[in-house]
Amino acid sequence: MIRQNLLPILRKWKIWLAVFLAAAAFTVSGAWLSREVARNQAEIDQTWEEMTVNFRLGPGRKSLSSTFTLKFAQIRKLIELDCYESFDLEMTVPRGAAFVSDKHPVIDLETGTVTEPPPESFVPCSLVWAASPGDKYGPIPKWGESREMAISPALAEYFGVEAGGFLTMYSRNKIGFTTTKITAVNAEIPDDVIVASPDLFSFFSANDQGVSGYSASVLTFTLKKEENRNMAELYDKIQKIVNTPSPYDRNKFVSVYYNEGEIDGVMGPLQNAQRSAVFFEKLFRTVLPFVVYALELIAVLGLANECGVRRLLGDGAGAVFFGIWLPAAVFILISYLLPSLAVLAAGLGPYASWTTTALHAAASLVLTAAVTGLFCLLNPLNLLKERNDEQ
Repeated sequence: MIRQNLLPILRKWKIWLAVFLAAAAFTVSGAWLSREVARNQAEIDQTWEEMTVNFRLGPGRKSLSSTFTLKFAQIRKLIELDCYESFDLEMTVPRGAAFVSDKHPVIDLETGTVTEPPPESFVPCSLVWAASPGDKYGPIPKWGESREMAISPALAEYFGVEAGGFLTMYSRNKIGFTTTKITAVNAEIPDDVIVASPDLFSFFSANDQGVSGYSASVLTFTLKKEENRNMAELYDKIQKIVNTPSPYDRNKFVSVYYNEGEIDGVMGPLQNAQRSAVFFEKLFRTVLPFVVYALELIAVLGLANECGVRRLLGDGAGAVFFGIWLPAAVFILISYLLPSLAVLAAGLGPYASWTTTALHAAASLVLTAAVTGLFCLLNPLNLLKERNDEQ
């Protein structure tokens, strides 16, 4: 009896072998491609985490100068983005500012008379603010909450101060004085550079209201690793801060750069590979099941003559149905089960979509059952007549 029920499938073994191969391709390729997608994504994530994204601001396209102008409000907005691991800003100290010591007194303590510092106190220099100044200018103690600075030995000698001493900061545009502590005197600091603490930088800028902007020569920062994926969004924010919100004014006054070419060179191939893997994964998962269904339909249609003959020989519709469909159903289940075992043996189990595979196997069983059941309900003479017509 079993042999008799298997004969219809054995006679059409080529089409049933195609069904098996298509189901195996669907099961195995889905898991394999899913693994490739996961591997590519893990590599992309790791690359993002390890990548260094450097931003640099420079003169805009309307300027031929080597420097660019920023308002203090713009500088503060950049700092407040709080997306950087390092931040270096170097700008020219406006002419209306001076740093004076007891060597050049400007306040008569007996009379309280305030006099403008002598011309030699207005030393041309650059004011530098850095998130990690010690990395560039040698060891500098952690800034306190007061207004502090670090200077070169030559500048310290000129003012007659040393580390731990104080200078008086003078602003001509808004008459005022503030005591400034010398946190460090380092030989690595250039003679024309004053390394300012954040508090000193804020005070200096806020009290220099007579100057519309600062002439900056260096403004660079490195993104925090967790912000790397947001670099395009940050680029847009920075453009709006230093230029205007209009997209036509990008890089007009201040140019904004980041190492886009280097990033694209690294991420481009990885992202292209990922897109291809995702495309083929979706393609195979979408198309192959319908290939399986089509082959199963062809295979079951080949059993129409068998159904007609058995019905004419007196077998009931139910007996014919189970006699023909059950072997086909077992074969279909084997077509999904054996490849699934191969997937597990190859270590692809975590990447397989077992629910999807089970649903497609169930759909195959329903499809073949529906067609076989239809054959069993039709007049057997009609089935045989159509078969003869085809021949």
